[in-house]
Amino acid sequence: MEKTKGKRQSIIEGAMKIFCRDGFHKAKVSEIASEAGVGKGTIYEYFDSKKQLFIEMIQYYADLYYEELIASMEKEEDIIDKFKRYILLEEEVMTKHGDLAQIFMREAHSIGLEVHKIMQSRRKKKIDFFANLIQEGIHKDIFKNIPPHTAALTFMGSVHHMLVSKIFLKDDFSEKINMEDLHDLLFNGIKK
Repeated sequence: MEKTKGKRQSIIEGAMKIFCRDGFHKAKVSEIASEAGVGKGTIYEYFDSKKQLFIEMIQYYADLYYEELIASMEKEEDIIDKFKRYILLEEEVMTKHGDLAQIFMREAHSIGLEVHKIMQSRRKKKIDFFANLIQEGIHKDIFKNIPPHTAALTFMGSVHHMLVSKIFLKDDFSEKINMEDLHDLLFNGIKK
């Protein structure tokens, strides 16, 4: 059983490298197998098709991201520090694994609804997590009484947009972006 899990894991990790490098449609199962250190036929013992492998790879990394995010944020006692931790973790993840996000955005619509359903369910979990944190902050009188889901989406969207500009677009503004400033802006506002 452990040996089976090891090969499956190796295939998923190898698939990520090849899909990120070549995209879904240009990726060859033989190259994924080579990257994973298995034979091409072995891949089909674990996955029915390249599409199923891609979907399970997306699901695996989305789940891993969410688990690591929650574990990291739960290390913080203070609610504000949890949000700050998220900003830093999101920057680290996008810097380290941005290629996976780019391949998803580029290829997902042509692969099918399964990938969108996976990402929608993970997005909902993340929004609900932040909305619950905000609701907790409201109850503790840390935050004013605001709609938690709206605040969660505003927070997540702001962080995402700033990081996309900083990491991927590398536009005129990217050098001016400081995530500490974003944290201060989100929690202290722009009013004097």
